[in-house]
Amino acid sequence: MSRRAVAMSALVTTLAVGGLVPSLLTGASAAACPSWTDPKGDASTAQAPNPTGDIGDANLDIVAASLATTAADVTVVIKVDKLNPTASDAGDEYHLNFTAAGKDLQLYSDRGATTPTFGLPVPSQTAPGTKAGLFNFTDKQGAAGKAVATYDLKASTVTITAKLTDLAAVAGVALANVPMTAVQAGTQDYVTGAENGLAYDDAATTQPVSLGAACGSGGGGTPTPAPTPTPTPTPTPTPTPTTGPPAAAGLPRAGCATVTDPAGDASSTTAQAQDPDMDLLGITFQSTADALKVFLPVKKLATKAANADGHSFYALFTAGGKDITLIATQYDPSQLGTVNDGAATGTAGTPAAREPLVRMRVGGTYTPSTLKAAYDLTSSYVTFSISPADFAKATGVALAPGAAFTKVLGRTASSLGPVVGGFYVDSTAKDNAAAGTDTWTVGDNKCFTQKTALKLAVVKKGTARTVSATLTAGGKGLAKQPLTVSVNGKKVGTITTDATGKASYTKAKPNQTVKIDFLGSSGYEASTATTKV
Repeated sequence: MSRRAVAMSALVTTLAVGGLVPSLLTGASAAACPSWTDPKGDASTAQAPNPTGDIGDANLDIVAASLATTAADVTVVIKVDKLNPTASDAGDEYHLNFTAAGKDLQLYSDRGATTPTFGLPVPSQTAPGTKAGLFNFTDKQGAAGKAVATYDLKASTVTITAKLTDLAAVAGVALANVPMTAVQAGTQDYVTGAENGLAYDDAATTQPVSLGAACGSGGGGTPTPAPTPTPTPTPTPTPTPTTGPPAAAGLPRAGCATVTDPAGDASSTTAQAQDPDMDLLGITFQSTADALKVFLPVKKLATKAANADGHSFYALFTAGGKDITLIATQYDPSQLGTVNDGAATGTAGTPAAREPLVRMRVGGTYTPSTLKAAYDLTSSYVTFSISPADFAKATGVALAPGAAFTKVLGRTASSLGPVVGGFYVDSTAKDNAAAGTDTWTVGDNKCFTQKTALKLAVVKKGTARTVSATLTAGGKGLAKQPLTVSVNGKKVGTITTDATGKASYTKAKPNQTVKIDFLGSSGYEASTATTKV
């Protein structure tokens, strides 16, 4: 937990990091200083794009940490993947959380952005190490400036040191030879001046250590980072035939999606309850001669995120070798046209008002397009749509039947004032990761009910009559479908279509009225036809 997560802010939505679970430490002292590793690439990259267009943040990806104590002080060394000269986004935080003598305590260091970010002014703590301190979560009090931080760009480490006497003053209790439990190094992004931060990575250890018990010189050393794990691709789920009520007109069938996502997995902390508006349930693609559509269902769509001015919805995929992102941002209707405290987007210093935005990004560049987005509060769907011709014009990629969309991913975000985007809270990838591994094939519309056509023809041979029926959908015959036959208003039996969608009733007689019905099935609408024999 960050001290900024103690109070909830309407400006920023906090993300919980899916990391290691802290464990209690045992033992009063240890000869060796604790030194532990954390996998590279396991940080929560589910955040809004930073000004460079990147989503990952090597600044905050912990790969190793170590802790050292002496009779006079305590020191933590946090090693990240790549420590850059300036903060990412609006700012960075590095901290060590632990419990001692019944108090939840933290050593921290912040550094702010060196240029205006999200339209916010440049903070005073822009230089690395100029803001470091201690915090007592239990009693909600801190002593800024009571710690010292050093940033080593070459080694990609942040070292934070505090005197034991200052830590005891913040804790309000004596800490000499007191065991440290629930020890965890952590990083987060934050918007300067806001109460909450965006949790990014954490790394816990179960190695025993006590405050005031010398275990080393105070530097703690830098352990070797753990090897980067090889991600396991997520298999593409097979669409499930409908078993529930029929979908509203134009929406995917119940229980069917290109990629599904469980309810209740949106990122949250104890300071933020689950937001149904941000809880993504999947993503579904549809292509027809008229449009490419992408459907994003959430648990309960609202007019804005619960803890922000608005919300954003994203569909990401790769087509024709190009990374494509569809983005829709909507704000609280009562706030439309207003400016958020003079915050600006685009050119620095130019105020921007809250207005609905729909945009397409191709290869990291925003591209003019006719993309549209619709918000269906009744069905809790956000739907993107664009004509195939306009999609090809904007992306340079033709929607050829059978072509594959790879790296398919859906996302939700809470939006900060006029800033397009915000902080991601849910995605269709495992553990809300920033990259998708699922695939969709253009023309695969199995999740949608298609219109059918039923045509009848009468074949006469003497007094014998045969009624031939042909059932089609999208111009193609539907095989193995049952058709109900009625003669003069009375049901007489059932016939089944062959591989070409044809079936015949051979017992008709002259002057009879034959009606044949297709009652519909998974993915296909009902249809009927009548003929006089």
